[in-house]
Amino acid sequence: MRLRDLVEASPLGLTAVAAAPGLDRELGSVMVTDLPDPSRYLRGGELVVSGLVWLSDPRRSAAEHCELFVGAVARAGCAGLAAGDTTDAPLPPELLDSCTRYGVPLLHVPAQLAFAELTEWISGQISAQRVGDAGELLARHRLLVAAETQQGLAGIVRLIGQETGMACCVLTAAGDLVAACGGAPTAAARTVIAREVLRTGASQERLVEHRGRAYSVYTVHGRPGTAITDWHAVFEGDWRTWPRQRREAARGAARLIGAERARLAEGRRVLRRVGRELVTLAAAGAPAAEIGARLAVAGLDPAAGLRAVAVAVTGAGAGVGGLDAGTGTGAGAGETSSGRALAGRLARVLVEHAEARAPVPLAVFHPGSPAAAREQGSGEDAEGSGWFGAAYAVALCTDTDTDADTPGTSDDEPGGVPWVSAAALRVRLAALGPGLGRQRVAVGLSDRFTQAAELAGAIEEARLALRVALRRPGRIELTEHSELASHLVLLAHVPDELRRGYRDRLLGPLRAYDARHHSRLEETLDRFLGCSASWSKCAQELHIHVNTLRYRIEKINQLTGRDLARLEHQVDFYLALRAR
Repeated sequence: MRLRDLVEASPLGLTAVAAAPGLDRELGSVMVTDLPDPSRYLRGGELVVSGLVWLSDPRRSAAEHCELFVGAVARAGCAGLAAGDTTDAPLPPELLDSCTRYGVPLLHVPAQLAFAELTEWISGQISAQRVGDAGELLARHRLLVAAETQQGLAGIVRLIGQETGMACCVLTAAGDLVAACGGAPTAAARTVIAREVLRTGASQERLVEHRGRAYSVYTVHGRPGTAITDWHAVFEGDWRTWPRQRREAARGAARLIGAERARLAEGRRVLRRVGRELVTLAAAGAPAAEIGARLAVAGLDPAAGLRAVAVAVTGAGAGVGGLDAGTGTGAGAGETSSGRALAGRLARVLVEHAEARAPVPLAVFHPGSPAAAREQGSGEDAEGSGWFGAAYAVALCTDTDTDADTPGTSDDEPGGVPWVSAAALRVRLAALGPGLGRQRVAVGLSDRFTQAAELAGAIEEARLALRVALRRPGRIELTEHSELASHLVLLAHVPDELRRGYRDRLLGPLRAYDARHHSRLEETLDRFLGCSASWSKCAQELHIHVNTLRYRIEKINQLTGRDLARLEHQVDFYLALRAR
């Protein structure tokens, strides 16, 4: 029942004094009180009825009384206030002012209408409405359950839209569209919804506004439930103004979507194990014939083009390549180690479409795994713990050569085939950033391959790109195969101890001098080389005179025994700066 229904009910004779759009608020009960401050007895959603007896207390002014009473009603989230006395006099202007300021709808109760009569009338109407609602909700529930078993998620969402008359869609945490009915939010709106949900943290029911339009968002948790793996059922409109029946329908729809998601996950369990074995065998150098057979079982055709993606998640403040402490030595499902588990989840969220027929093949590696042991035995890494010293996930994905929109930007209906590109990954990573807290994320992307025999090489390429990404300073870094022809690849293979020694020998004298004189020589050197040794450009960027720059460069030469006019010495310094 809405407040408008009370005003339009002729037997009552109620008058709206301060209403605005608040007359569409739903009320669930009635609370009659003349306490000066009714806060402790208010639950929200009720119509507060008062005879204004509290105004007669001389210890406060009328304005103070109204501020206290109306403020309590507003903070409790009540539907509105109905007031009147036996004199049938107009309501005090102080009461009208307070209700207007707090946005509380104010109704005038005529003197001939007893509060008991008003309460009885409202209670009778609400009871009758709830009986009818229960039968209607039960019928809708049966239809939705039938859709779940027969038509899957798309059928559920379609029927939700038809039965409730509300535009509905399902989004991933990255803002990707899973299913929709009645018109999905625009790409920009989906991005805003996903970002706000991640930013505001866990809440089952929330409101997001974008360009004057309101969206009610209900979280659909995955297993395990984390911010980056959650889905969201989105309905157009503000749930705070909905009648109870509509809110219950939206909540029930979110629960059914969650049940269908759990059913999909259970059906993929066996194929996930197949995919894990495929990636593990390929990384260990299994024969091409065996890899080809397992690719077929996993539903992947190399001829269509595949890529390998490697993902690592490091804890806040961790050193390069160091995941959270305690990553353990197991790999596979059911892991409790935070770094290992989060790397696997993030990799799947990044590259697997929500309704793909088959899950993306994915495995999590760690120090002590066969792949890591093989890397150590090759003699290429002397750091004693494989390439990374901690866990990372590798996934295989269908490639695309089209110029299709990246995830979160397309308004087309979602497809059923997972695909990946550098642009798509960057969009998803940016969208998921707020849900990663202070974690650092590194991603490596291989080149496209079309033969089963090339899979092992693609995985190695993705891991090499991942290692380069881990050496970079940003909180979220992605390196693709085309960037591997770079000095960063060489630096990524240099052991930490050797890299630190090289860096300190070249830059140590500058840092010591800067510490004593605050001269910014190391910054000047970095800018000078970044400007390709251009005197004028570097001086302009540093906001200093060219002669000042020449003095600083000469001081650098004196302190280090090098000559920045020589290319080989420029290269030495550049590598030292990049090795920081």
